[in-house]
Amino acid sequence: MAADDKVAILTDDEEEQKRKYVLSEPFNTLSMVQQAGEPTP
Repeated sequence: MAADDKVAILTDDEEEQKRKYVLSEPFNTLSMVQQAGEPTP
C-alpha cells in the first residue's frame, strides 16, 4: 500500500481502539481535524 493512501484497512480491534480514542477527545479537536481537510459527511 502506498504511504499516501487515504483509506486505512483496520482490524476490528484497531477500529474499537480508534472509536474509544475519538470519543475521548474533546469536540474542538474533532473540529480541527475536519478543518484540516477531512470530508464532512
